[in-house]
Amino acid sequence: ATGWWWRDGPLGVLVRARTQELVDVAVLLDDRPAAVADDGFRDSWRRWLELSNVLQNPLPGTSTILTSYRAAADWAVTSPVPEPAEPIQQTGTGWDAIQADLPSAAELLTGLISAGVPAPDRDVGQEIGTDNIPVDLVWHSRRVAVLLGGNEEDVSDLRHDGWTVVDPTVEAIGAAVGRES
Repeated sequence: ATGWWWRDGPLGVLVRARTQELVDVAVLLDDRPAAVADDGFRDSWRRWLELSNVLQNPLPGTSTILTSYRAAADWAVTSPVPEPAEPIQQTGTGWDAIQADLPSAAELLTGLISAGVPAPDRDVGQEIGTDNIPVDLVWHSRRVAVLLGGNEEDVSDLRHDGWTVVDPTVEAIGAAVGRES
C-alpha cells in the first residue's frame, strides 16, 4: 500500500491507497494538554472540524477515522477501564447525554439538574455564531451559550453575533436560562 502523512502542528492526516479504488483516511488531532495550550491549537481544531465535516460521508471505497490523540489512546487500553467514582445520574430529562459528554463538568451539571435548569437544546460541542465557535452548552431558543474553557475573543465574537455568553456557574446559567416548573 502507498501512504502519505501530512502534519501541521497538532493536526495530522494519514492517507493510504490500498488499491486505485480503496483509500483509507485517518485525521488525528493532538489534544493533549501541552498541544491544547499552544497558540496555534485553535486553528488546528477548526481545520480538524472542517476535515471531519468533509469526511463524514466518504466516497465509496474510502474508509475514514476521525479522532483525537486522547481518544485514540483510549482505544489502546488493554486492561479494563475503572468505573467512574460517581456514576452518571440518569435523569430522563435530556441531561443524560450531556453528562456523558462532559464528565469533567459533573459538579456543574449536577447543580444545574438539581436547580431545575432545562437541558441544553443541542449536543456538547455545537458550533454557533458567524465563526462556528464550539460551545459546551447552548440553549438556541434563548440564545444562551456556556464555554467551559473559552477565551475572550470567542466570547466577544459570540456576543457580537447576539448570543448571551454566561459564566459556567449554576447561578449564572440559571438566571440566563430560567428554571423548569
